[in-house]
Amino acid sequence: MTTGVFQYVDPTTMTDNPFAMAPEWVLSFKHIALTYPVRNIRSTREVFGVDVSGFDVFYAPAVEKGFTDNTAICTGYYAEVEALVRTKLPGVHKVFIFSHAVRHHKPGLPYNARNQPVRYVHVDQTAQSAESSVRKNVPADEVDDLLRRRYQVINVWRPIAYAASDSPLAVLDWRSMSPADVVAVDVLGVSKTAPESDVYSNHDRDEAGPDAKSAIPEGYAKKGWLN
Repeated sequence: MTTGVFQYVDPTTMTDNPFAMAPEWVLSFKHIALTYPVRNIRSTREVFGVDVSGFDVFYAPAVEKGFTDNTAICTGYYAEVEALVRTKLPGVHKVFIFSHAVRHHKPGLPYNARNQPVRYVHVDQTAQSAESSVRKNVPADEVDDLLRRRYQVINVWRPIAYAASDSPLAVLDWRSMSPADVVAVDVLGVSKTAPESDVYSNHDRDEAGPDAKSAIPEGYAKKGWLN
């Protein structure tokens, strides 16, 4: 049986208002490493789907190969992703792509270092943050109409250049969990009104982070939610 080591929130380190501070991802709590069985979904005949398991897997080679030119990504590759979503999810009214990340595994860096594969178990979006993403990124004259419809934030992941054998993407079937398994964590971003010197003098970049029972650290503002 194949197993993997996963970083979960350590409940003994949780306080009343847990948060993660971007962009360095300084946390107000610690993680605990747990080992669980994993399986390769490429070889299974089980039926997956966005509306079934919360994810799906496809063989869909990209025209874009390098992923080093940001302009090429935002033009050509974004168009590829939109075409893929429309093909695999028929009936989609609108596709709006608002961000991307290119991750590189660099051995020796902490598991929560920037642009490394994210090695702790998490949910990217809550219902609140999904709505917030629509309001923040979609043209203002389209927001109300889109929010009256069904909408989803969908992550499209793919390996670059070769199979991600050392840091493969792991997904969790939502049917195997319950809402009680999820811990709400506020994501704090740098406040645009705070001087940069003030922002970075408020913590020592310690992984444990500031005291979560206190107010939001000076120079930061709530930007979203992470589960």
